[in-house]
Amino acid sequence: MPASTHVFKETFAFLEQHIDESFYCESFDGALTKALYTTLSYHFSDEEIFENRTQIRKAFKSYFLLLNQKISLFFRGSETIVLKDLKKHVFKEHSQQFHENSKLLTPLFAQLDRYRVKEGVYMIPRETLIAHGCDYENIEDEAIKKELYRETAKVAFYLEVRDLVFFMNEKLTIKKFASSQEGNPSERRAYGLPPEELEKLKTMVFEQSILNEIQSGIDLLLSTKLNFAVISNEYFRKNAIPFVQNILYQVASMYMGEDSHIALKNAFVNYIFREHFYSIHELFSQKLLGLHALREKNAENFLRFYDGNIEVIEGRQAQKPEIIDEKGQKWNAVSILPIVIQKMRCDKENETLQERVEKAQAKYDEANEKLLVLTQETEVVRQKKEELDEAIKRTITQSKELQDKNYELKRLRNQGQADEAMQKEIGELAIEIKQYSKEEEVLRTSIRETNNALEAARIKTKNLNTEIQSLERYINDHHRKLDNLLQMYAPIMEKYDLIIDAVAKTLMAKY
Repeated sequence: MPASTHVFKETFAFLEQHIDESFYCESFDGALTKALYTTLSYHFSDEEIFENRTQIRKAFKSYFLLLNQKISLFFRGSETIVLKDLKKHVFKEHSQQFHENSKLLTPLFAQLDRYRVKEGVYMIPRETLIAHGCDYENIEDEAIKKELYRETAKVAFYLEVRDLVFFMNEKLTIKKFASSQEGNPSERRAYGLPPEELEKLKTMVFEQSILNEIQSGIDLLLSTKLNFAVISNEYFRKNAIPFVQNILYQVASMYMGEDSHIALKNAFVNYIFREHFYSIHELFSQKLLGLHALREKNAENFLRFYDGNIEVIEGRQAQKPEIIDEKGQKWNAVSILPIVIQKMRCDKENETLQERVEKAQAKYDEANEKLLVLTQETEVVRQKKEELDEAIKRTITQSKELQDKNYELKRLRNQGQADEAMQKEIGELAIEIKQYSKEEEVLRTSIRETNNALEAARIKTKNLNTEIQSLERYINDHHRKLDNLLQMYAPIMEKYDLIIDAVAKTLMAKY
């Protein structure tokens, strides 16, 4: 997990632990600052804390937004964090501009129906607001800018206190308050916002690997607040969904921008949760069955609960769901146990074989890389050998020519035809012949060395090829073992998948 994400999560967790709903932001004092930095220091160095102040600020703003408090945050030195209530200061230097823009935007109220996307929901492009004179683009602070647009719209369009106004995909979105009885449950969970706009938002956010963060958050839940080795069925029924929504809210806060309206964040969270409702419960199911395979007693009792019997729960009679797969077969803790144990055994054997294949593959790749390098080096030596062979041929030829000439001159000298010039030439030739002889010896030494190098390379090449062939056989053999393993366990895996699906749907059931 990146340090920035970790800093955000630790800060958010600190605020959850120390700040309740009645807390006023400007009451955040030196003692709480010290406590926060002490908590962070357990996980991060001073340098990491300093470098990730942006994430600390983002966590504060996201958390206080849950408390309906918009804040600004200042770091004074390394020991003090100061929070200010933006509602008290938001319009100071922009008050006149706000007043004027509210009047300029009011005529658009008569045309509001042109921007209705569904009953009670209106989406007005920012460009339209600007075209009507409502322009805050001169303000650098994006949060203040959007707040001014929102507050101006509330005044200009005579909106009620409970009406929501926020930016979504660069459009000023107005969601007029409707009673909880209106609309279907799906629409209420998404705050009645258009699915196509939420889908656009999801696409934009998902580009930042939000799924990995969701997976990480669920894994954390399953090892802490939703640990099936500890919790009861009733605890799970009451808390699973709120806990997951809280995780999704934290993820949304990290990726959507700290000035995003809480209604938009909540709508997005519910939209994503609804879309991934089954897959999240599938993760729950996998964790629960994994613990059952390890014979964790609480996990066994958790599964035993789902027996279809009628039981009094919170003063009312309720029929508990049963674990029934899509083929209609009923399952319970006892019948599930041998399947999940064999699945765990299959996974272990599969993991062992995969590790062996990966190690062998790494050696195979390394051997091939060595062979490639050796082949290139051998080619260089072979070319050098060819050059030496050519050089020694020239040396021998030139030396032979000088020796023949020297022999002829000596023959003439022995016949009494020598003079001083001939004697001098014979001496010079002897010196040259000696030099060629030395050069020839040097070349022969180099040729012996290159021959030795080529022989060593030949042996290495042979050994590497033998190793590569052996590794190929090993890898292919283990691939066959993997295929046989999966084929042998295929009936178990099919039953396991059915059970995972059945348990996930049981966990989703209302009762």
